[in-house]
Amino acid sequence: MRAGLGSIESTDVLDLLFSLPAGLPVPVASLSRHQRRILARLPAGVLDFDGCNVVRRVQNPVRVDLVVVPALNWRTGLHAAGRYAPFSARAMWLPGLPGDHDELFCEAERFGIGVLAGFRGRPEVLVPPAPYVRQRFTPAGWLFAEKLYSQVASVAGR
Repeated sequence: MRAGLGSIESTDVLDLLFSLPAGLPVPVASLSRHQRRILARLPAGVLDFDGCNVVRRVQNPVRVDLVVVPALNWRTGLHAAGRYAPFSARAMWLPGLPGDHDELFCEAERFGIGVLAGFRGRPEVLVPPAPYVRQRFTPAGWLFAEKLYSQVASVAGR
């Protein structure tokens, strides 16, 4: 937002940016023809170009510490929260404690998904989410951050 850039949601662009080290010059001659075509489409502020080298200026726009998925059914919540495993710690938020809560607790702990319950006031943490440890950073992870950034920026701009 500081540089006036919106989110970058093109996988071709993110793949290229991901292949360039942040803040270090890369000779344009070392890039493929396809990569050079992508460079020509990038908005100002993404890269610096001196005629021979490019320097990537953009970085991952946000860090996601926890994804909380609201769910009416814990099995659906477990599945929905599980989709975010490559990107963040995750939890589901249920309206109340289900009758089969022992099975819920076992499955949630098995997959490292936290369980929150209750919609009045603050939810109660029934199972804390497992800490997230990033194994690697990928273009898909960057795309996830860019999409989240886009949503936050649109809410902030209202």
